[in-house]
Amino acid sequence: MFCLFHKFKICLIISLCVFFLSRTAFAIPALSGSTGIITQPSAETLNAGNICVGVWSVSDSTGTIVPVTITIGLGTFLEAYGSFPNITLNGDENDNPRGFANVGMKLRFWGKRSARLKLALEGEMRRWVSDNINTDGLTDTVTRLVASYKLGRFGFHLNGGYSANEDPIGGGIADQTLYGGAVEFLPTERLRLVAEYAAQTHRDWTSYNAGVDGPSEATFAVQYHLSPHLTLNLGMISGLNDATDEWKFIFGFSSCQGIGTYQRELPRPAFSADTAEEKKEVKKIIKVRMLKPLRGAVQGLQTAPLAPVTKLEVPVVAGEEIILTPSDRLTIAGAQTLKALSVAPVGSAPAPVQPVVARPNVNFFTGKSISAKVYRKFRLPGLGFGFDQSTLSPETIAALDQVAEQLRKDNKWFFLRIDGHTDSVGSEQYNQDLSLQRAISAATRLAVSHGIESERIFIKGFGESTPIGDNLTKEGRVANRRVEILVLIPN
Repeated sequence: MFCLFHKFKICLIISLCVFFLSRTAFAIPALSGSTGIITQPSAETLNAGNICVGVWSVSDSTGTIVPVTITIGLGTFLEAYGSFPNITLNGDENDNPRGFANVGMKLRFWGKRSARLKLALEGEMRRWVSDNINTDGLTDTVTRLVASYKLGRFGFHLNGGYSANEDPIGGGIADQTLYGGAVEFLPTERLRLVAEYAAQTHRDWTSYNAGVDGPSEATFAVQYHLSPHLTLNLGMISGLNDATDEWKFIFGFSSCQGIGTYQRELPRPAFSADTAEEKKEVKKIIKVRMLKPLRGAVQGLQTAPLAPVTKLEVPVVAGEEIILTPSDRLTIAGAQTLKALSVAPVGSAPAPVQPVVARPNVNFFTGKSISAKVYRKFRLPGLGFGFDQSTLSPETIAALDQVAEQLRKDNKWFFLRIDGHTDSVGSEQYNQDLSLQRAISAATRLAVSHGIESERIFIKGFGESTPIGDNLTKEGRVANRRVEILVLIPN
């Protein structure tokens, strides 16, 4: 026992050492196959098309079993799963309560994947596999309600249910009430620390009638995502009463193929708040014909929003204000800058000479946030991006050209904020990164190809959080894969 505990401490220390080398953990299969933590289910469900397999070694003082599970995402709200108790077939099934094969389904019926609160209903059939002839071959039916609540890097999970147990001789096996919960903390995107509690009433009818406490145990575990498709699980289970083993250890791996359970962050552009060392790099100068949105009458700065003039423009909310933060300012990747040439935009007719208006009384480069009003708004439809794509399509490029032409005709001092959006397929963090990448693609096109000064362009990714269509339909998902361009007048 001492040796095993010593090994466990070493593994725990190694896992904690990678804490600062990593950067959100998402739904993975638990021991029973259902998406969850280690032993407890959660109201999360796998994404459509995701297939996960888990293999664990569960040891106690008398033996070791090796459960194997498989979980399949059938939709963003539905999954099926199954498990086998012991692929080593060493006869130790009776030494552990996971001595059954099972199949089940989980339906998340409340809360979108991005919601804090989610509720799910789980149905499961368990077939006991045991050398004990009084238990082997019995089938139990389990129904369970699961609730999950996420608050920042913390997650809270509760579940309660009922197991209708087969009793071939009558009066020997009692039905059971099941309940449990878990608390998780995600210090980084790859690392998850877990504390779980599981309890159930006694299965033996005599003990149940006598009021004897059923099995009750606590689990403490660490999960680390070695890659987007491979997770390491380390844990210790401690029995809380005489009906459970004093302790057990869990060691195993789970692998997901499809969208995966952990997503690498997409590369972000360099921002104006870069380190001093980065600022010292030699910068390449790209000379382009710059669109200058700086001419016009001073009183025009607060002009009322224009009525939509193209099918790409949408009405704006009167008086809507936006706060622009320096960290969202676009800088072309690779430490390049854009230098304006004092010429008219490409292809434009000579414009009447107008006096250059002094800048508003705002210092735009102090590193402080800027307050601005929404003047115009353009929406590039979902046909602009394919599923899981951030590359500009020909339709998107043509739409951006139309927007740039409209801005060229609008003599106002403005900022632009480019907002990226996605549908709900994929993990929240993945969609957040993908939406930002879409905003970067559109913003870079406007800066490099149309000469809009990059220091006046801000980018923001909203992920799946602001849909305009139904993500349950193909048309709705296409509409949600979009980019929006806000034309902003500084206050």
